[in-house]
Amino acid sequence: MRIVGYTYRAENYCLGCIVAQLTTNPGDAHHSERQTGNTEEHLNLLARLAGIDREDEYTFNSDYFPKVIFSTQVENAEECGMCGDIL
Repeated sequence: MRIVGYTYRAENYCLGCIVAQLTTNPGDAHHSERQTGNTEEHLNLLARLAGIDREDEYTFNSDYFPKVIFSTQVENAEECGMCGDIL
């Protein structure tokens, strides 16, 4: 399974836009984080700082922290809520 995006606050975001939604300077990370690894490293750091266990998505709500969207979970052409790219 491949990570194609994240759901956060009732919206879906691509790999490049999710970090911008969580930082104090939205747009700084826009599409500079195309690699899943870089995005995941950012999210892991932010989760640790917030005391969130990303390995157990049942312990937090996507209103508070992004949850992973895998390629197998995308049924139609889901678009990023920030840039409009297809997940």
